[in-house]
Amino acid sequence: MRRHPSDLITISPTNLDRSGYFSDDLALDWPDAITDRAWLADRFAEGMQMRMLHGSPDGFVGFMSGRAIWRPILGAHSFLAIQSVRTGAMSGDPLTMSRLLGAVEDWARYYGYMGVVVLLDAMDAARSFHQRCLSGYCRFDQTAGGVWLLGKVLEGPVELPRLPQDWAERAAKMGPGLVIQTAAGCQAHTQLAHRLIRQARAHQIPARQDVLISALDVRARVVRPTGLFSVVLDGRLLPLRAFTEHWIWTEVQRRWSTVT
Repeated sequence: MRRHPSDLITISPTNLDRSGYFSDDLALDWPDAITDRAWLADRFAEGMQMRMLHGSPDGFVGFMSGRAIWRPILGAHSFLAIQSVRTGAMSGDPLTMSRLLGAVEDWARYYGYMGVVVLLDAMDAARSFHQRCLSGYCRFDQTAGGVWLLGKVLEGPVELPRLPQDWAERAAKMGPGLVIQTAAGCQAHTQLAHRLIRQARAHQIPARQDVLISALDVRARVVRPTGLFSVVLDGRLLPLRAFTEHWIWTEVQRRWSTVT
């Protein structure tokens, strides 16, 4: 692999604390920031790699084999998949994102992957910033909510990965009442789920938590294409225009009152 500048560091279990990943100024992946140390250690054990840029702006990218990725990407076993990629200046520094993606592509080539894939909201993907830094990437698939699966084939021909299309059915399977779907990776989301469930039960609304425990679980059951935290009420996904507890609870109460 080509050499990378000294400000691009590899995060591993041995340097996780020293890297600054958990500090507030580097928590760039909100609202799905990975903040649970044990969960992150398990992903490292599954083969996740993470690269971080220190500078102005900072940024990081987490990636792993498509067979182990915690995203609802199907048929990606021969691809390297990006779990999350963020920079401190999403709208103004394509060079930072290009350097992070370049590190992923180098890893993919070195270890014989056929290509790289990443899930993006279509609005993000359409921004000129992304168009400038996603050189060679094209749309492999798209799904509900304006979500695109973008990819770059490094060696082909190869069957392209795809996205699920059964989102209404997945939400319906959650059943009646309030269901908060989470993974253990984000402590803030887990705590938020517990508080919302307590409030719901106090108001006589049936409520439970649905925890995604593996990458297979995510591919089969996650109810929102781009996140591991979702709110389902009576089998329908609640659009998360805001991740604040007040907004979610107000919306749950409003919608529950119209169906009871």
